[in-house]
Amino acid sequence: MKKEALNVQNLSFEFKRNSEILTDVSFNLVEGEILGILGASGIGKSSLLRLIAGLEKPKSGEIFHYGQILNNKKVYAVGTTATRALENYATKSYTGDFCGEAD
Repeated sequence: MKKEALNVQNLSFEFKRNSEILTDVSFNLVEGEILGILGASGIGKSSLLRLIAGLEKPKSGEIFHYGQILNNKKVYAVGTTATRALENYATKSYTGDFCGEAD
């Protein structure tokens, strides 16, 4: 039985007051699953990844990685398939594991 790797529950995010980008987003990924995030410009794809990476704080909801809450914790990527560009605050992809908090 595969373990639940990422669990996003009722996640909402807004840049400015009354300007919600993501509303009540929920999904689960088990080990080995790959999630594609598709949509028009400005729909919240990058915002979702930035929330998972801890670069933004959600308005509401929770993000768990292997049962550990990640909300608003900056995390670092491990493994060769995960890439992040922290220097310009743009998350490029998530296909590997996140582990631990950044210093």
